[in-house]
This record gives sequence, structure tokens and C-alpha cells, in this order.
Amino acid sequence: MRILVGALLLVHGLVTAAQSTGYFSTSGRGATNPGWLTWWPAALGESWLPALRGIHRSAVVDSIAGILWLVAGVALIAAALGLFGFLVPPSY
Repeated sequence: MRILVGALLLVHGLVTAAQSTGYFSTSGRGATNPGWLTWWPAALGESWLPALRGIHRSAVVDSIAGILWLVAGVALIAAALGLFGFLVPPSY
């Protein structure tokens, strides 16, 4: 069960960290999705809700949002690595 939760945290962390690239994009529309993420309905960093698409965002807000996405992704990856025993050695 620990391996399953760790794998889910790792995958979720990788996708969350990938989302941050859209906020650092200069095109304003987000980054293009990599080949393994073609199933996602919107470009990275762009909302998948139609009502929120096309809203003008400032560069400062985009930078802050990108940093928050990146920190969240790294925290999820660190949690997964902790469950696998890489960051914190198991005590059993």
C-alpha cells in the first residue's frame, strides 16, 4: 500500500511541477503539452474551465503562480521519496 501511495504522489508531483512551466511561458497561453500529456484538455498553465480561459494575467501574477505550482510539485515528489525511504531512512 505504501508503494501505491508513493507512486501516486510521485506521478501527481511530476504533473503538478509540469504545470508550472505554463506560467513561465512568454506566449501568454501556456506551454504546449509534452507527448505523454496529450490527454489533458488544455495547455499547461491554462485553466481547463472554459470560463477562465483567455483572462488576461499580469507577469507578476504568472510568476507567483508558477513558483507556487513548482513548490507544490517538489513537495509532492519529496513526500513520495520520503515514503520510498530515499529522503528519510525507514526506522523499522
